[in-house]
Amino acid sequence: MLRPFLILALTAWLAVSALAQPLRPIVGKDRSHLVSSGENLYSIAKQYSLAIEHLCFANSLPIGLDVALGKDLVVPTRRVLPANPPEDGLVINLPERGVFLFRQGQFEKFYPVAIGQPGRFQTPEGSFKLESRVENPTWLPPEWAGLGEVTVPAGPENPLGDRWMGLSLPGVGLHSTTSPTSIGAAASHGCMRMYPESARELFEKVTVGMPVRIEYEPVKVGLDEETGEVFVQVLPDVYSRYDLLSHTRERLQEAGVLPFVDEKLLERLVRRQSGRPELALQTQVMVTRGGQPLDAPLPGILKDGVMWISSDLARTLGLSLTWDAASRSVEVSRESSVVRFPVVAENGPADPPPAYLFQGRTLLPARVLLNAFSIPFRWDAPSRTLHLEG
Repeated sequence: MLRPFLILALTAWLAVSALAQPLRPIVGKDRSHLVSSGENLYSIAKQYSLAIEHLCFANSLPIGLDVALGKDLVVPTRRVLPANPPEDGLVINLPERGVFLFRQGQFEKFYPVAIGQPGRFQTPEGSFKLESRVENPTWLPPEWAGLGEVTVPAGPENPLGDRWMGLSLPGVGLHSTTSPTSIGAAASHGCMRMYPESARELFEKVTVGMPVRIEYEPVKVGLDEETGEVFVQVLPDVYSRYDLLSHTRERLQEAGVLPFVDEKLLERLVRRQSGRPELALQTQVMVTRGGQPLDAPLPGILKDGVMWISSDLARTLGLSLTWDAASRSVEVSRESSVVRFPVVAENGPADPPPAYLFQGRTLLPARVLLNAFSIPFRWDAPSRTLHLEG
């Protein structure tokens, strides 16, 4: 019979593992769209509140309107939410070509935008406030427009369209446009253009004084809380600021998941730059005892075909655990049996196999641990199931 064993939650251990940044929530699911007669990428993008670029990046297509009849498109409507979103406000991620609307502490909607051109006209980053809301604005062309000292009244020739939402950064705002096919491109002189319909909708949902954060995140890491899957979103580095492969590794390391992501998979994600969250790590592993599933938020993780047991699973089963700060190791014990595991934060060999830090949990090598405490088990790889017997 398998004896139940208890894992103690340790303050010191949690303090160390808390160094990993919490994984961001993921909202939505990707969809598919079969191209029918009369459709192009612009009409399809607008249907899903996306830009042409979003569809092209996700489907490895050249930027343009044309798409083959009958093509099955990935519609990238899954999103990794921004970090530390406002209670009520906007977050614009420039590489993502979009603005996230938050109201009453909840994510409400994503709107595609065009952003500033690379170079002197790139959209600035920072924390601002919404300073004005104007219907049918008048445009005072800046010097770069080359139009001289003229005023462009409201109407079909006004490039601001019929809605202006100005920021506390002079001359920069979100606005409608007379060039809707430019949405998603790095095409403006610093402002963020929106589809006219989207601009009108957002205009009614924002208020003067609302916070607006403009950030530059070409790589985001998120967790689907329903499935336990970790996703990595790699966006084109529109302003050429990063070595994307190194930057992606850094983001994964900050999230505490780099040791579990296959390097070849990582290179493929960076090479594709699809702009959509793509699966990088499956954390869902079924664990049974006596034929009955064991309920734990994170039962275990597979790395290179080897399973690591999490503290969540161990808590439902058994052993005690102590953290030795001096040697940076975890001591697992039951009665007179003791096994010590060194802790590593990055990929690398270790003997005995290491423990890992993952989102505030300890991860211990399942086979070594179970054998050390004479716990009979059987691992079924095709079904990703660990059967604990007795």
